[in-house]
Amino acid sequence: MPTKLRPARSKPGIVTVFLEWLFSHGALSGMAVVLAVGYAATLAAPILLASAAAPRLVTSTSHAVINKACSAAILILLIAQYAGMLPSPLEVFVVGELFMGPIRAMCAAFATGGLAVYIWAMLMRLGLLVPTSFKTTEDKTVLIMSGPFDIVRYPHLSAVIVIEFCLGVVSTNLMVLVIALASAVVANYRVAAEDSIYGRLFKRDMISYKSRQIGVLIPIIEIE
Repeated sequence: MPTKLRPARSKPGIVTVFLEWLFSHGALSGMAVVLAVGYAATLAAPILLASAAAPRLVTSTSHAVINKACSAAILILLIAQYAGMLPSPLEVFVVGELFMGPIRAMCAAFATGGLAVYIWAMLMRLGLLVPTSFKTTEDKTVLIMSGPFDIVRYPHLSAVIVIEFCLGVVSTNLMVLVIALASAVVANYRVAAEDSIYGRLFKRDMISYKSRQIGVLIPIIEIE
């Protein structure tokens, strides 16, 4: 009997191979580690770069302390997870395909964007980048109204919320997600408290700033 020829299998293309690698658990875990290290560095940078000449910033101290404690807890959890001290990656809490590769990769991209925005806002808040629009009081307290502050009023808080939530998804760590959600709730109250302080210090300037229809934590998109 004549033998039947089997059609030769085509080799996967470069794009297919790259996507398979990008969505693999190993690659995504590596991304989570890199993002966590980058986030830790950006949180430490203001302490190292701060100077006496830096502008004074309005901060609701009690809310800020809680936000920083949440950030520290998230970083500790991620260190423990990737050091093998916690079940990795806490998949016992994962339901269905919520954390499938493409979603984790997308969140890694969002976290990277969040880091870029946080650094941009941080450099302005430290006075290392001079904003094109700002107001100051006699005691050198600054209200910045340009750069990322022209997109949302509190970009440094928005960026932290995005980074921490996305780190929870990329690492598939439910505990990180819960802490990130709690930090976001605190940030919402922090914004209200700091808005009140800005209103007392800058009055008309703050009213004018708010009248520009700039989002507080989420950008306002106008659809014509």
